[in-house]
Amino acid sequence: MFSKTTVRLAAASGVFVGLAVGMPLGAAISHADTPHLGSGAAPGPAIEEDSPAWSCVDDGNRICGPGNAQGAPAGCYDDGGVLVAPWPCHVVVNPATGEGDVYLGLDPRILYP
Repeated sequence: MFSKTTVRLAAASGVFVGLAVGMPLGAAISHADTPHLGSGAAPGPAIEEDSPAWSCVDDGNRICGPGNAQGAPAGCYDDGGVLVAPWPCHVVVNPATGEGDVYLGLDPRILYP
């Protein structure tokens, strides 16, 4: 029969080996579908203004001009997609806070053709 010390040493060795093999294997299995930086996984396609998935109400500066492709009423929209100012309008963003204000009329800082 084995002594208590031998049984305890065998049990501790089994736990150690199980953790040494099981933890990395479990991490590899649980994160197999998760792309990591540098893993070579390509990001999804970026939605650009000329893309059919683009929405002037939800993307970019949220300003829809007259005759936009989505057929949305022309004007400025908030984060929730609610029309907050009719066309013509413009948004001025405070660079220090990132907060924007909507103003009626064309932006006087831009020379329009």
